[in-house]
Amino acid sequence: MLMKEPELDLGHALKSVAINLEIRRLLTTAFDGWAEWSNEVAEIINQMEELLKHTPDEYAATEWQLVIAGLRVLASQINCEKIAESGKGNLTEESTKCKVLQTKLDRLLSSNNVKLLAGQYEVNELHRFLSSIPLPTLYWHSKELDFPYRNANKELENSPNPLLRIIVFLGCAPVASPQLLKPNVLYPLVLRIRGFVWLKEAKRLRLDFITTCPKSEYSISDFVLELPCVENNEYQSELTGQISFKSGQSSWLDDLVFKIRAAFEMPDDSFQQIPVIGHNELRLKVVNEYPIKTGTQPLDQHVTELIEKLCKEHPKVLDELPDL
Repeated sequence: MLMKEPELDLGHALKSVAINLEIRRLLTTAFDGWAEWSNEVAEIINQMEELLKHTPDEYAATEWQLVIAGLRVLASQINCEKIAESGKGNLTEESTKCKVLQTKLDRLLSSNNVKLLAGQYEVNELHRFLSSIPLPTLYWHSKELDFPYRNANKELENSPNPLLRIIVFLGCAPVASPQLLKPNVLYPLVLRIRGFVWLKEAKRLRLDFITTCPKSEYSISDFVLELPCVENNEYQSELTGQISFKSGQSSWLDDLVFKIRAAFEMPDDSFQQIPVIGHNELRLKVVNEYPIKTGTQPLDQHVTELIEKLCKEHPKVLDELPDL
């Protein structure tokens, strides 16, 4: 027996929504053109059962089984009426089939403490009951567990790709955007990283910062991660360093952008770059003095952002501001 694990799958969810809408349409139009309606009910039941096959048991809502069983009874009940009215078909056979289907529906209703009103299998009553059942969206898809020895011959391109998530701390707080800094101050910089997939051949992971700021105007530490402890294709670490600037910006309205880049260093001294998410870009402002000084950096920064927004939306305001 193959082991399965659940996986959130939006495609799976969309299929369940489409089926739900089709059921509502069928119940709304019942029972115009009986032969065609009967075929559509049979087809939608097949679609529901196929979807449930790929839905983990713990996520397969009971309402789906109730609707499947109810639709079968409803279709069979209507078929009995059509045979009785037209005299065409085997009424005894269809009635026997209908009773068997009703017994299965009874068991489902009983096990879930659900009851129909008196005359529960009268067509209109059963139709109202099915129309009142809300069908939950099925988000989870059943995926076969990956066993390495079963997949030894899989092509390399099917392997998961490396990914790095970074949170940057300046001092003890995560970096805000933009972050206000002062020149000639050495700021502690911490990169808290969480990686997915470490290339087996990689010697180490290097991180650097790409910026248009002249190299002579700033200093920043090298960040290097040697081979970490990798479990279930994941690893975590913290890299520490410093950043400082020699002088303030000529205009505090402009941001200094530092984009974080990460790459594995390979045995042949080549580099293989990997995607970075999270704090993959730092926006800094280096100012000699805050435009408004309250004595509290977060408040100073917030006021600066408001002034910046005002200046961008109304450039003439710059003429009225004092030299900053």
